[in-house]
Amino acid sequence: MDFLKELTEMRASFEQKRKIYLPSPPKWLDKSDGLISVYEQKDILSTKGRVYYAYVIQANTSLFDRNAANIAPASIIYNLSKTSEINPNSLRPFGKYLYMCKEKPAEEISDWLCRAVEILKDGTDRSVLEIKASETEHFDMDMKFLPVIVFASHLPAYRLCGNIIPIVAAPEYCDSAAVLHSAYWSKDFKTAWIKKEL
Repeated sequence: MDFLKELTEMRASFEQKRKIYLPSPPKWLDKSDGLISVYEQKDILSTKGRVYYAYVIQANTSLFDRNAANIAPASIIYNLSKTSEINPNSLRPFGKYLYMCKEKPAEEISDWLCRAVEILKDGTDRSVLEIKASETEHFDMDMKFLPVIVFASHLPAYRLCGNIIPIVAAPEYCDSAAVLHSAYWSKDFKTAWIKKEL
């Protein structure tokens, strides 16, 4: 797959309408939950946002069931480099490594990863982190680590089928991101995603 071509198509599709679809907040989302920020920053994402590829590190298990009513959080990473635009699978090694670190004793986790692992283990911490390549031992890209709300009704097949997913983010203006509604997804990317090839 030509990932850059698919991303360019999705960006053009989003640019035409610049609409962020957000249903009413789910009952479990109260004003003290950091995920509420996507509602507060919706206009920024609509006007300033751009489509990027992201990698889903972990997600609420309900999102893997086919049910359009499911709304739940997930943790993602994304990167602004041309590398991840051309090949979003370049995000995969870091995402997998970070998830695997959840099972390691604290003393075996590198200092630069400790906070991210704590957030993953906690499950309710909505902190956003910048992970700099200069701090890492094995990875050469800066990463943004953050929580998102996933609306199953916005996904092809109404469930998470792959780890690579398009998002709308405006990192220069806000920390929130929204999963790109599948109405904006390119045909080939959507097909591959449903087939669990991503």
